[in-house]
Amino acid sequence: TTQLTTLSSGENDLTWDAGFYTCVPIGKLVWYDSNSNDVYDSEENGVNGVLVEVYRDNNGTFELWDVQYTGHEPGTPSNDGYWNMCVPPGEYYVKYVIPATGLVLVSNDVGDDDTIDSDVTLSNGPGTTDSFTVLSGEEKCDIGAGYEPMSSLGDFVWFDANGNGKSDSGEVGIEGVKVVLYSAEGDRLAETLTDADGIYHFDFLAEDDYFLEFCAPAGYGLTVPNNAIDMMDSDVDHTFGPNTTGIHSTVTGEHNPNIDAGFILVSILSVDYTAVDVTRENEENNLTWTMASDVSFTSYDIERAFNAGFEKIGNVESNQSAELIDYNFIDADANAPGVYYYRLIGHQANGEMIVSRVVSVEVEGLGDSQVSIYPNPAQESVSITVTNEIEGSAITMSIKDTSGKAYMLNNRLSDNLSIGDHIFPIDLDGIPSGVYVVDITIGNSTISKKLIVIE
Repeated sequence: TTQLTTLSSGENDLTWDAGFYTCVPIGKLVWYDSNSNDVYDSEENGVNGVLVEVYRDNNGTFELWDVQYTGHEPGTPSNDGYWNMCVPPGEYYVKYVIPATGLVLVSNDVGDDDTIDSDVTLSNGPGTTDSFTVLSGEEKCDIGAGYEPMSSLGDFVWFDANGNGKSDSGEVGIEGVKVVLYSAEGDRLAETLTDADGIYHFDFLAEDDYFLEFCAPAGYGLTVPNNAIDMMDSDVDHTFGPNTTGIHSTVTGEHNPNIDAGFILVSILSVDYTAVDVTRENEENNLTWTMASDVSFTSYDIERAFNAGFEKIGNVESNQSAELIDYNFIDADANAPGVYYYRLIGHQANGEMIVSRVVSVEVEGLGDSQVSIYPNPAQESVSITVTNEIEGSAITMSIKDTSGKAYMLNNRLSDNLSIGDHIFPIDLDGIPSGVYVVDITIGNSTISKKLIVIE
């Protein structure tokens, strides 16, 4: 109906109009991705009881338009996870609100068929799709959401009492250590604190690649990483900056329990060791340290770790100075490529030993320019280009995932390679999507490259 109007005798008023639109169907499926391929397959089941909220643009502000719960599709024998609304023309986005049932979203926009992929991009907040515009006479019934069992990771931060980089029997966890979770692209996703037993975990993770940052408590420094089997070592190798790990992958429905961090005491560092550092100079590692005062010190043991636990490699006598004093130690026996870790054991006259923080330096093997991988990310195959500088070199290649599982191990590419550029095509058949490390060994030198394989 309209408002009232009054007509005078003989008056014509032809301004009273009415506009109609055809409502736009939108929907329609929330499904359980049982094979974790990120698309809906005909044999997979829908998920009922998921709250669907539809938001409509109202003069530049999105407001809740209507809600619905997924359920059985009318007129079908057993189709579940169905929802459908008929809305006016306009701009909208959809939000899926799923209870904490151990399910997480699958990857969005996988494949070329928009009717069977997941459209939850999070662009308008948690559980949301991109915004979209619909016109009278259209329909948009390809707005899907796929869910799969959550992944998780963790789990232990401990006090490495003997500093050997290994979680030994009797060594205890550290409470209250902040652990930060990042995506492989470096986006900060979440943070948590270790409990009274040094345990932490991150739940409700999608199958993906992540790295962690462990924030050192006051008076603690990190122990040497990767010095034991995966369930007993420390994984903080500073790959993505101080106190960070390398990439760790999760698998749908599984918990990765072996991302741990070991700490040693360095509580005297600010008082005695005012600075500790190591640099690579003239094909030698130069360890330097500064003491605010070392009157009470008799000597310093230099300990190094390389592919094993710490071992003593030298000793420097104390000058027993009452003033600021600098020391250095040259490690000339550090030629193999890899990361070298150093620490100082300061011996005091009363028999007490004061341990410095751990410092590290990387000795490079082949130059990065000598090995390249293309394309990267790759799908079915990849080409590895090697610039060889030594006549007659033997070249081998290994491909391992981030857990250390080998998909190719010491594959011999050539026994007698000439000087110059050489391209080796590598078939990736049988290697699932994920992040891998490719080790190329030329003679006695090895360089590692990251390879991403996609479907």
